[in-house]
Amino acid sequence: MPGPMHGLSIRPANAMDGPAFDAVIGASEPVAWSTLNTPTSRSLVAMNANASPVGFIEARQAGDDIEIIMIATKRASRRQGVATALLQVLIAQTDGTNTRRVILEVAEDNAAAWRLYEQNGFIEIARRKRYYRAGRDGGPCDALLLARGFASEPAA
Repeated sequence: MPGPMHGLSIRPANAMDGPAFDAVIGASEPVAWSTLNTPTSRSLVAMNANASPVGFIEARQAGDDIEIIMIATKRASRRQGVATALLQVLIAQTDGTNTRRVILEVAEDNAAAWRLYEQNGFIEIARRKRYYRAGRDGGPCDALLLARGFASEPAA
């Protein structure tokens, strides 16, 4: 397993970061990033020592929750702490605000993502049975709804 990425910096994302997000996920066509142009955006971008984008987290304020829409890391930068750093910065920036919890949805068969979230204090609060038509094995897969509270707030 590679170690932590040196020279990683994380900053708030803005409307100009759509192409950087596209580069991270390897999009062949530009994606319409829903939260980059809104006042409810809580999105962040991670840059390596060469100022190239290596990951991002797209989130939005949804009432008194922060909802993570997507977290992604460039394939070559995976397992180097990029997603963990993005998640932890988002949580730290959100703690102490009027936000009750951070919520997200993950496919039950996405073990790497589930481990990341579990290691960062997320718990399962609900399950959508057979939500995804085609999981990693080709069959239906449940969606897990996860939440993480703050020191002063429970997750559920």
